[in-house]
Amino acid sequence: MSKYILLTQHRSGSAYVYDFMSAHNFIYNKMDPLGEYFFKYGIPISLPDKLMSVPLSPLTQDGFHKNSDVQETKQLHNVSVNINSSDFNHMEFIKKKLKLLKLYDDTGHSIKLMVSDWFFCTDFFKNELLPFFENYTFIILHRNLWDTFISWEVQQKIEWSNPHGKSDTDTSITEILKPFKISLKSVFEIINKNEKAQELYRDVKNSYKCVDMYYEELSDSYLNNFFALKDKQKRSWPLNVDYRPYIINYDDLWETFKTLK
Repeated sequence: MSKYILLTQHRSGSAYVYDFMSAHNFIYNKMDPLGEYFFKYGIPISLPDKLMSVPLSPLTQDGFHKNSDVQETKQLHNVSVNINSSDFNHMEFIKKKLKLLKLYDDTGHSIKLMVSDWFFCTDFFKNELLPFFENYTFIILHRNLWDTFISWEVQQKIEWSNPHGKSDTDTSITEILKPFKISLKSVFEIINKNEKAQELYRDVKNSYKCVDMYYEELSDSYLNNFFALKDKQKRSWPLNVDYRPYIINYDDLWETFKTLK
């Protein structure tokens, strides 16, 4: 049975698809979920026991922690690993995490790759990371770029305090969202990011087995059928909110976007 890995942009329905994908990978291939393994955490707190209990010496020798103390090494998943600090070397960090998978990843794991995270190291992404997943099928998840853009800007505004709905009718985000403006510069940035994303998607498609999915076509029945699951239900819902009343310069943004796109 196929092993899947998810590749997409932020605010494109990745939480929804990943939930179903990881269920498939676990049921059919005994693959545990690691989520956004390479960027979200030191070692994710959800890391399966088979990786959390590996011999400590290879970790310390490879520089996963400055201190060889057992407790400190096991606590790599906690917030003391500050990936936002000025002296943090992100390139070395992801290299070591890939090496950890190579050392101890026997059956594979469900992983989500957010394509923009890799813009700063595309050579590593294409020449070292992707070959490790050569036996996987890449699911490339797409969404209407304008909707992706607006959703991203809204989440940035509310500091990601409400990224997913709890039901089909959940509009709780409107309780915290106040009218605001979005810089026209952000439109140029999203267009540029999307061009880079599409280029990396093409690279993946040229060398690996891939399947395209589209946010607008997603449903429980579609994902259950695709992943050969039985009546699994979503655990996160789209935030079905019309953001136009909350974005003061919505029309100007849209006109700029149409011109550039």
